[in-house]
Amino acid sequence: MMRPPAVSVVIPTKDRPGMAAAAVASATGQRGVEPEVILVDDGSSGAAARRLAELAGDSVTIVRHEHSLGVARARNAGLERAGAP
Repeated sequence: MMRPPAVSVVIPTKDRPGMAAAAVASATGQRGVEPEVILVDDGSSGAAARRLAELAGDSVTIVRHEHSLGVARARNAGLERAGAP
């Protein structure tokens, strides 16, 4: 059985793939810890949504809202997925 991650990082975003990519790189680049990153795309459209989807990986989970629900609900959606205590 896998251990839960030590740290969960929730990143809510909408239509800002460049900033989201920088935040993901910062979170995954931490030394001494293997973070779980949950990127919540809160209703991005077109090319932005596609670029955000490309950030998914081994330690990065994407949660996508088809329509914006607001930053609080986006953050809560990420927290629901968080595995760290």
